[in-house]
Amino acid sequence: MHPTARHSAADCREIQKLAKRVSGRREQSSKDDSPPPRQRAGKEKASDSRAAAGEKELGYQSPARELKGVYHNDDSDSDNGDRRKKLYVMYGGSWELVSRRDVKTLRREVLSVKPGVPRAAPHQRWMNTTISFGPSDCPENMAGAGVLPLVTAPVISNVRLYHVLIDGGAGLNVISYAAFKQLQIPESKLTPSRPFSGVGPHPVFPLGSITLPVTFGTEENFRTESVMFDVAEVNLPFNAIIGRPALYRFMAIAHYGYLVLKMPSPAGVLTVQGDRTAAVAAVERLHTLAAEAARSEEDPSTSQPRAPAKAPKVQPSDPDQVPVKSVQIGADSTRTTRIAGNLEEK
Repeated sequence: MHPTARHSAADCREIQKLAKRVSGRREQSSKDDSPPPRQRAGKEKASDSRAAAGEKELGYQSPARELKGVYHNDDSDSDNGDRRKKLYVMYGGSWELVSRRDVKTLRREVLSVKPGVPRAAPHQRWMNTTISFGPSDCPENMAGAGVLPLVTAPVISNVRLYHVLIDGGAGLNVISYAAFKQLQIPESKLTPSRPFSGVGPHPVFPLGSITLPVTFGTEENFRTESVMFDVAEVNLPFNAIIGRPALYRFMAIAHYGYLVLKMPSPAGVLTVQGDRTAAVAAVERLHTLAAEAARSEEDPSTSQPRAPAKAPKVQPSDPDQVPVKSVQIGADSTRTTRIAGNLEEK
């Protein structure tokens, strides 16, 4: 039992516990004439693997009390005047709720027992597709599980774009301006967008938004959806970030332990393996950025203060390219003025 231990089998506490459990089961079975209960093979293997890893089997926690509010640190709560860290969540841009009225409408729709107006949703097509994870999805090397981000390389607008982060916590989809230029898409196709937050302490003003086709998989098994991206200059080690809106379009499920992304497709369940090499490079880059930020906070003289981001300036149009027309002022037909030709009559 213990070839390297200094105690005998009779003094082994684990053997004594096992003997006590077996004797208890036998006494119970002799009382009700029922066979002793046995654990399933899966549970036995799981217990053996946890014991081999030195982990202790944990039981159910009975809640002693409940905390239903949302608690966070605030600078005003600091007694000694120190700056506390704030949590930033990427939210805003093209997917932001414009007004308080939209927020109230969303709340009523979510909390209603029955939806008022039926809407076509992506999940209606794939509602009968079952997605599961099994031993075949587990990599041989689990190093970095829970630490490495899920980085993929989908095809965006007919270009294989690497270093794309799958982030279920992001409330919008972002593509960096440098990557957008590599796609060779004219900036005139961008539509106005709103600022978003979550990358740093200051809001980010995107150059605009654009809808692009995104494809995962191969020609034999693939899935393509139209995804709206906000194009912005972000200091992150990723070319693009695919957040909740796109993951909902694909009905995709991410496993951050196995670094696998799965989604339904016409040919069955599509499995997308994460790029572990790119994930390690991203972690190294993020660690470098965090170390530089920490050094600048400790010694502000080593770094120049960064000014808050400003909204992009609107370039005036060329007067020769703007159509003009003459309109009458009041009842006098002799009084006219010239305005832009693309304006409505009123």
